[in-house]
Amino acid sequence: IAGCTVTENAASDDGGGMRCYGCGALIFDNQMISNVAEFGGALSISTSSMQISQTVFKANSAHHGGAVYNNHSYSDFKNCLYSENDAVTAGAVFFHDTMQASMINCTVADNTASDSIGGIYSLTSNPHIEYSILWGNDPPDLHASASYPTNPAMPVVRYCDIGDSFISGEHCISQDPLFTEGVLGKYYLSQIASGQDQDSMCVMWSDVSSNSICYNLPAGERCMDELTTRTDHVADQGVLDLGYHYFDDDIVKPTPTPEPTSAVTATPTPDPTPPCLELGVTIWMPANYFWPGMPCACTVFICNPQPGNLVDVPLFVILDVYGIYFFAPSFSSFDYESVTIGTGWTRFDVIPPFAWPENSGSATNIIWYAALTDMDITTILGHYDSFVFGWGDSSGNRY
Repeated sequence: IAGCTVTENAASDDGGGMRCYGCGALIFDNQMISNVAEFGGALSISTSSMQISQTVFKANSAHHGGAVYNNHSYSDFKNCLYSENDAVTAGAVFFHDTMQASMINCTVADNTASDSIGGIYSLTSNPHIEYSILWGNDPPDLHASASYPTNPAMPVVRYCDIGDSFISGEHCISQDPLFTEGVLGKYYLSQIASGQDQDSMCVMWSDVSSNSICYNLPAGERCMDELTTRTDHVADQGVLDLGYHYFDDDIVKPTPTPEPTSAVTATPTPDPTPPCLELGVTIWMPANYFWPGMPCACTVFICNPQPGNLVDVPLFVILDVYGIYFFAPSFSSFDYESVTIGTGWTRFDVIPPFAWPENSGSATNIIWYAALTDMDITTILGHYDSFVFGWGDSSGNRY
């Protein structure tokens, strides 16, 4: 089912827009808007196997699962947008006794619930939620029930931006995603490169490349590097952005970024998750060990817990290669960047996204250091960060 707009339908029980019972289906490039039902305002899935991709669920309503009710099924949601849906329970998605479910690169935003859980509710289900944004829903954005001790809900959550949740995840953040309106909707990500004032933390917050996340089409597949989170419709290249990606025929693929001569990568220290309580820096990279073709980038996150800007503060980012020091941004024998730091988290991109090059040999115990200093460059301000990384061949040999 592709290229359809399913709107203003109603059902007295399941699936106001569509009901799948005991079926297998591939659904993509659809819009399901303003449908009403008891279970699953737009879509109800029961004892089925479904792949749902590039589909917008908007302004649907139900008693359970304003957009989707998923029961005892295998379901795979990729690059879907759930917004302004409403329910008594689970404004966006209700997973109930689900056999297996995944949500990858989805945005769940501005959904409401008159009773509880505006975003996603998991009851005796263990959905895998990755590279997604859950923000601005009636709290909580994500909840799993412990009502059945013998079969508790235990969602697996990785690399997501979640505003309010009782569930912790791996490498998740809780930062305003800075949604920005564009020609196809209002859930693009703010990015300096596309004309906004600042970069969303959701840009490049992942451990995979954009060309590695794909969904099926009847005649092949479509990958996230063909889609965009930017208002200027430049495609997502390199390290994957979080959340829903827009698609149209005018997506522009930029010229690949030249590989840096000093290839630098590192292990992520604990992710900079709010609240921002102490002045200092945290270095983030998508992995701690690299082989040819892996996506790489280097970012420093700066925490300023005090009101007001800190202006022209020296930021040192130093690469230690077996006792030889290279100072960013020029990677010369001495250099630093003067940065202005707003309240909260500020992002500084040290190395832009690139694919780890072929024939780069191997190395271990390469060290990054990062710190803020006073204007006289005599005292470190707040906490500094350091970590170790390495690289080798694709088999994981570190010699």
